Amino acid sequence: MLDALKFVKGTIGREDKLNPALNHFRLSGGRITGQNAVYNLSAPINTDIEATPRGPDFSKAIEKAGDKVVSLAMLENGKLLVKASKVRVNVDCTTEPFHTIQPEGASFWLAPNFVETIKRLLPFVSKDNRKAWASGMLLDGQTLSATDNVSLVQARLGEEFAPPIPVVIPEPTLKELVRIKEAPRYAAVSQRSITFYYGEGERWLSSVVLPNDWPDLTKFFMQKHEAPQIGEEFWQAVEDMAVFTGDDDDLFLSAGSISTSREADAGGHVDGTFPVPMPMRVSCKHLLLLKTFANTIAFGQYPAPMQFYGENIRGVFVGRVM
Repeated sequence: MLDALKFVKGTIGREDKLNPALNHFRLSGGRITGQNAVYNLSAPINTDIEATPRGPDFSKAIEKAGDKVVSLAMLENGKLLVKASKVRVNVDCTTEPFHTIQPEGASFWLAPNFVETIKRLLPFVSKDNRKAWASGMLLDGQTLSATDNVSLVQARLGEEFAPPIPVVIPEPTLKELVRIKEAPRYAAVSQRSITFYYGEGERWLSSVVLPNDWPDLTKFFMQKHEAPQIGEEFWQAVEDMAVFTGDDDDLFLSAGSISTSREADAGGHVDGTFPVPMPMRVSCKHLLLLKTFANTIAFGQYPAPMQFYGENIRGVFVGRVM
């Protein structure tokens, strides 16, 4: 019972006055299910009880029991009795409807590195609520893409792991996939939802999907531009200057210098030989995000979006107007 609870507890959060059921678990049909506004988690549980106990209290009661035998019983007052050895806890239940996202759609295998790739791309998910499509990741064909409106990063997962239709996975769902710390084996997708299956398929995470308003990404890669190797000297200079950038996060790049000011007698400067063919202004924070991805960056494309490439990774990075 504790293992099932650990799997589903990621749905429990703050109280929702408009939808009280969101902070509860549903015990029904030998399963325990938790939900929030974006996804639900479901796992088998050894009980025939039909109840909707309050999530935080039920979690504490089961966790307190540890490896002791737990018995559940409904009381006449509508509470759920959780008993383990000498400990008894009466958990409030709700009679509010508990609507879940039902698994549906066509199935496909997931790449072994799917969750690890999500973890790497999460910093690039947009926080701009005006662009709902960018507040998640696009799983399309053999690629997983994310953008923060400054950088676009696209990871290649492999042809054998392509979904039957493109789907945009919301950020809360992506974070939950990482939290579970277990790779789902396969998934099923429809126009309304995506479901990730764990183990032999007996546990799952079902999520809504976002509108797929992503632009055509192939236009950024139709022509591959010359992109020199980026060495450690370059990244070290960027890191050295990062602590001196102001609130504007400006970083100025040139063939002979990386600095926080375009003026020679202001700000911080690192002199050297860098693969930057022309002076340019960029976001220091966003450039540093590329360090673990980009082996090459096409700085010669500035001020247009600059291509970068790494192992099974490609993308574009947008500079700032000088």
